[in-house]
Amino acid sequence: MRAKEEAYRILESALSIASSGVDEAEVSLSGGDFECTMFADNRMLPTVERGVEVMAIRVGIGGKLVRGVSSDLSPAGVRLVVQQLKHQLEQLPDSAEGFGLPGPQSYQEIDAYDPETDALRAMDRERLASQAILLGLRHRMSAAGYVSVQRGAFDPYGHPMTYAVANTRGLLAYHPQTRVGLSYEMRAADGNCGWGEDAAFTLAALEPEDLLDSVVERAGRRQASRAVPPGHYPVVLEPAVVGRLVAHIGDEVGAAAVASGASFLSGESQRTIVAEEITLYDDHAHPLHRGSPFDDDGVARRRVSLIEQGQTGSPLYSWASAQRYAGQPTGHRVVDAFGVESERAQHLVIDGGESTISDLLGDMEHGLLVTRIGPTATIDPRLIQVCGTTHRGLFLVEDGEVVAPVNDMRWTTSVLDVLRDTVGRSGAVWAAGAVVPALRTRLPLTGAI
Repeated sequence: MRAKEEAYRILESALSIASSGVDEAEVSLSGGDFECTMFADNRMLPTVERGVEVMAIRVGIGGKLVRGVSSDLSPAGVRLVVQQLKHQLEQLPDSAEGFGLPGPQSYQEIDAYDPETDALRAMDRERLASQAILLGLRHRMSAAGYVSVQRGAFDPYGHPMTYAVANTRGLLAYHPQTRVGLSYEMRAADGNCGWGEDAAFTLAALEPEDLLDSVVERAGRRQASRAVPPGHYPVVLEPAVVGRLVAHIGDEVGAAAVASGASFLSGESQRTIVAEEITLYDDHAHPLHRGSPFDDDGVARRRVSLIEQGQTGSPLYSWASAQRYAGQPTGHRVVDAFGVESERAQHLVIDGGESTISDLLGDMEHGLLVTRIGPTATIDPRLIQVCGTTHRGLFLVEDGEVVAPVNDMRWTTSVLDVLRDTVGRSGAVWAAGAVVPALRTRLPLTGAI
């Protein structure tokens, strides 16, 4: 991630080249530095340190827009990409829509950059990793996990995201950011596991010691794992699980999906679809998110309520979708690592309640606590039906107490059903890329792994 003055200089130079001979042009910078110290079996693994920076260029003639990407930011590299894009424009048919590029925007100031986090180096990451390893050795457990530091913009999968953008209509934007991520897992000799993760824009906002203590406590439970039959169980889903599930909603709420009938927001507005206590919104400015105030177009982001007190809310609009479907742009255009464009909620929030996780478990006579799930897959986007497995994070609850770990199980459910059956919420925390509470709800388990 470059400083603002250098980023603007590079954008200005590239824009002067890209704008020659076209109606309009846009250039943007994505990525930055990613560093990660990993460990497993109480041993340090080789450090990962990489810098990834790419420039995206869009040029347009007569309403037709084409996009290219290059890691060569030199004038020669820019000229090569622009030449290829102009050739592509010549092959395209005339555009009937011709939305063009957005003009200047007004951005909310988001404090997401911490100089002390920027200054963290390998020794600092190794110190945090060593705390986990020493704690594992002390308790005769095997510690694994990572400590990561990001300077710049990346999505949860490590793909570069836009941090600076400029176009010929006068739009100019820059957003510096840092991010520290912690992930810890402890495994006891009897196979019991504990796991936890956290992330923030500054290390000062994290509590590594408390996170480690929680992970060790869970791994230290001495009960043998049990098996439970398939069934529809009352459960408490911890925030890390809730965050993973609601991410599927964020993929299906764009205006294009709604207009095509492919989203749960399609159809009659203000329909009751989940429990009344659930309000789900996308808010980049939430203090636990501190996301970029603009999208890949440079359009200012807005808070959007997707589910309001249990009822269907509003879709997300990119710049083009807002004009195509007569809406207001909300700043949610995302271009992934493969160049595929979409409208996506990346800063989801469900407000928390007054209960603790212990409170949610308190009157559960027989149920389950779910602390961690494995990879998930979407089956039906309109219903937000997904499937997956638990992943060393399923526990039996009897009379309000966690009594034993449970062998991992498969599950298939609609995320909307999970939210519809919700009868209690804890306080909200950052977890799995979202700000969400733990939920007391129900989950169908379909069989053992």
